[in-house]
Amino acid sequence: MKVYILISKTGTWLSRILGFLSGFKYMHSSISFDPTLSEMYSFGRVKPHNPLIGGFVKESLYEGVYTFSSKNECLVYSTTISEEQAEQLKSEIKRFEMSPREFHYNFLGLFFIPFRIKVERKHHYFCSQFITELFIRIAILDQNVKSYSTSPKDLIHLLNLDLEYEGLIKDYPLKPLKMK
Repeated sequence: MKVYILISKTGTWLSRILGFLSGFKYMHSSISFDPTLSEMYSFGRVKPHNPLIGGFVKESLYEGVYTFSSKNECLVYSTTISEEQAEQLKSEIKRFEMSPREFHYNFLGLFFIPFRIKVERKHHYFCSQFITELFIRIAILDQNVKSYSTSPKDLIHLLNLDLEYEGLIKDYPLKPLKMK
């Protein structure tokens, strides 16, 4: 089964700062089981217009920060996992989905990624940390991988991802049959 990883540049002030610090312009990552990316999971803005309230989010490429500008860009990658791993992954995501208030955005850890400084806080994640943790929990990534210092760029190499699309979000070719 294919799993999709979206790595995006939305142009928000936070992503611009992080892009400057890291030297990589794509600063947000999400995971999806759907090639249209109409249902994705991540840690990010709970309310798209408020960057200060973050947590576990269910996203769509066709809503929220992804629609703030026609110049938003993305990389869409895929990796193939077994049906058993896919079920484990869905189960892990469901755990977050069932109790989103238990989990918080790891703002502090986010700023230490470029310096590889350990800032681990229970139930606190940023987007790439969340995805890394998921793949550690289903035994695709080694337990020794340090999720607290994993950037979106690191995901590409750690997960040996295949590039499916690169370009403007508005031009992504796989639109869902029904738009919300």
